[in-house]
Amino acid sequence: HRRPVMVMASVLAQLARKEGIPGLYKGVLPTLLGIFPYAGLKFFVYQYLKGVYMEGGRAKEGTTGEEKVEGERFVSTPMKLVFGASAGLVAQTITYPLDVVRRRMQVQDLASGDPSGKIRSSLQGLGLIYRTLGVRKGLYAGLSLNYLKVVPSTAIGFAVYDTAKEYLGHRTSI
Repeated sequence: HRRPVMVMASVLAQLARKEGIPGLYKGVLPTLLGIFPYAGLKFFVYQYLKGVYMEGGRAKEGTTGEEKVEGERFVSTPMKLVFGASAGLVAQTITYPLDVVRRRMQVQDLASGDPSGKIRSSLQGLGLIYRTLGVRKGLYAGLSLNYLKVVPSTAIGFAVYDTAKEYLGHRTSI
């Protein structure tokens, strides 16, 4: 029985021999193209919802920290969870097709098939998947399962982040 580190090193060496060093980075561009808009959208939606909530007068007076500041408003933890979950849902829904392209690029050589169906770029991959499988069974296949991971983790992440900022006394405009 070989140790996992040895197996991983062996697989990496085999991949580098077969496809060269670029083979080790297959799918990195679609990954980056997906991460940047995902992170940006996630933060934008969270801050936007929080701002609308605060402007609407629903935020509570005082702070969650020990010292209360008159007239200052804060967002309750349950609302932070709602805004975080919403941000994760929106960002994941919009950027998910890029994640599908990335995964398909990374595993396409494992399946023998028609080379004309090979994904060479993110844009070409989006078009190919759309033409062959459509929107629901292609570009958004598996999205509902992904929500089970992304939505709660984003909600918790934002709630913990904002609460920690408040606890540490770090004040921002929103």
